[in-house]
Amino acid sequence: MLSIVSHDLRSPFATLQTTLMLFKRNDLSEDDLSIIVNDLSDQLTKSSLMLDSLLIWAANQLSGVVTQPVAIDLPLKVEKVVGFFRAAAKAKEIKIEIESKKLPPVYADADQLRIIIQNLVSNALKFTPTGGYIRLSYTFDEEFINLSIKDNGVGMQQDTLTQILNGNHDHLSSHGTSNEKGIGLGLQLVKEFATKNNITFSGASIPGSGTTFMLSFPY
Repeated sequence: MLSIVSHDLRSPFATLQTTLMLFKRNDLSEDDLSIIVNDLSDQLTKSSLMLDSLLIWAANQLSGVVTQPVAIDLPLKVEKVVGFFRAAAKAKEIKIEIESKKLPPVYADADQLRIIIQNLVSNALKFTPTGGYIRLSYTFDEEFINLSIKDNGVGMQQDTLTQILNGNHDHLSSHGTSNEKGIGLGLQLVKEFATKNNITFSGASIPGSGTTFMLSFPY
């Protein structure tokens, strides 16, 4: 895990160091700088999200994470979180569609819910090929408000999905469709924080056709 974290952090920092060196020497044109800065911004955003998840996971393992539920506007929360991924989705030519809907508030820890949504969207981006799509939509009944995150990516085998939903996998990790790496903590955090916040975490997947994860909030 430490090896993968070190590798993933080395790339954006090396790019930043090189960019600053070229900038100091005035060896970059405005067009070159614009291209490099956009790419660097995307790399640093991904690294920041990974570090965020890593730090929260570590604190959670040490029983240092306390769940503090508050009323949350779920569609607004989703819009804000997805905003962090727009640049990455554009670079991979993936369309992110978000249903606009007025819903009653849900109750969850704001930071933990952010991490849950963040990791599910990040995972969908990782395993969806260029030109694909990710759709976030809502349904609700008298008991639950449901958030669905669906992609048309590579999908997964049923035994892998079962491990994820049961939370008994041990840092499952694989390469994404653009060779993205991960340390396998994202979905583990999703399961742990969903349980802490009384959110039902479910999903379905077909290899080669995509994956749908659903979060069900009681209200």
